[in-house]
Amino acid sequence: MKEKLKAYVELNGPVTANGKVWDYFYSSSWEFQPDRLKVLAGMIAVDGLNPFEYLSLSSSALKKLNYPDEMLSQYGNKKQGSKSFRSVKAENYQIK
Repeated sequence: MKEKLKAYVELNGPVTANGKVWDYFYSSSWEFQPDRLKVLAGMIAVDGLNPFEYLSLSSSALKKLNYPDEMLSQYGNKKQGSKSFRSVKAENYQIK
């Protein structure tokens, strides 16, 4: 059904139903080089704010650090994500 709705919207424009609008929406994100992120953190601090209330580590950055959960748990709390049906590389698949 979702694929049919997408095709309809592509041909006819947005659809409104139950207080929601189905359409294609653009999103944007920012990527900062480490040295520029450091400058930005300094600017946030100069404004009297705690930069760590605005800046956080992404899940991919944490994976690159390769720190075990036991160590990270000393500094924060792990949030359980939602269950989704998707594919992963076979070498990354772990039977639970």
